[in-house]
Amino acid sequence: MMANQQLQNISDICNVLGADVRYDPEYRHLIVLAWEHEGAQRALFIQQQIQRQTEGNPKLVCYCFDTFSTLIYVI
Repeated sequence: MMANQQLQNISDICNVLGADVRYDPEYRHLIVLAWEHEGAQRALFIQQQIQRQTEGNPKLVCYCFDTFSTLIYVI
């Protein structure tokens, strides 16, 4: 699967999970923010889903700033 399509898939998954998703296909990155009021466990679950989606794709980098914010970009 192409990296841009994979970013779109991750964006779709995170939207379904209720995260605040900011996808920029032009700059090929995705920022996912979990809501603190929903708790750290929920945020961690969202990050785990993102990490599963990016595993095995050497063109995607997943950087977790903290439990509530994640950046995914294409290299």
